[in-house]
Amino acid sequence: MRIAIFCLASFVLLTMDAIPALPVAEQEEVGEVTIELGCMQDGVHYEIGESYESTCEYCFCGPFSANMTCMGPLCDIPICVNDMVVKTLPGNCCPSCEMP
Repeated sequence: MRIAIFCLASFVLLTMDAIPALPVAEQEEVGEVTIELGCMQDGVHYEIGESYESTCEYCFCGPFSANMTCMGPLCDIPICVNDMVVKTLPGNCCPSCEMP
């Protein structure tokens, strides 16, 4: 019995199916194969379940993707009165009412 590894999209399915062996003359040693589960973001490897936060973003490594999933903040959209305008100031993640 051999272990079969199937890669479908970003899923890896390991099965213990009986795979017929090749005749000895056709068998070839391929060495060890290392499979790293998790996500890559900007050259950094994250384990499944790991996360990080940046200034205006929350990112996590889910079990079904090889890439980090990132979300921005949920911001209320301000309703400005008088001469104020909606702006997102440097260092802030969400917009606010500001003077022009």
